[in-house]
Amino acid sequence: MAEYGPAIDRVLKAEGGWTEDPAPTFRGIDREQRPDWEGWLRVDVFRRGVLKKGFPENALADEELASSVRLFYKREYWDSIGGDDVPSQALAERLVDFGVTSGSADAVRALQRALNALNAAKFPEDKWPNVAVDGVWGRQTRSTLRRAFLLHASGMAPRDLARTSDEAVLRLLETFRDSDGYREAEDLLCLAMRAKQAAHYLSAAERVPNLRKFARGWLVRAMRG
Repeated sequence: MAEYGPAIDRVLKAEGGWTEDPAPTFRGIDREQRPDWEGWLRVDVFRRGVLKKGFPENALADEELASSVRLFYKREYWDSIGGDDVPSQALAERLVDFGVTSGSADAVRALQRALNALNAAKFPEDKWPNVAVDGVWGRQTRSTLRRAFLLHASGMAPRDLARTSDEAVLRLLETFRDSDGYREAEDLLCLAMRAKQAAHYLSAAERVPNLRKFARGWLVRAMRG
């Protein structure tokens, strides 16, 4: 299953350090949207106190703030997209990145739509029941995602997969993790998520003219591997 460390490192690299455009934002945490983040008190110590001449570099180098930032992203984004249960590091990183910029529910809905769209992409019959597009990371979405990976990796018939328990699916995934089919499933779902993410950004920029200055950077972020 996926690991949080590499995923948050990628997010923080994209989010950068300190900016005040359009609002005071530290490591991607917007003060207007998240005034309750516990780290703001410590940011203010660096920003407004006797240490302000070294801001923001001193705040960005602070270990206590770094820990608070990582806990924030894990609680608000990684856990809400079920990161620990995603059977692909690349897909988990895509989901959490989408969630950070657009909301975890939107990221999960995009994955659910992708699973439904790819349902009959390889076999002439449905491979699994369609997932409810509700933006909630629950048992159905988790189970269907794992089964999608196993079906592509193993070539198992959909009717046999339907009779396989969730526990057995999890064990079999480890067996086929290095197969070409497993990588195919990963590539297909990551491609679908990149397309969904890019479309989401374009729609936002089209609706809200003030966001258009961010459109190019958002698209680059969405389409990177």
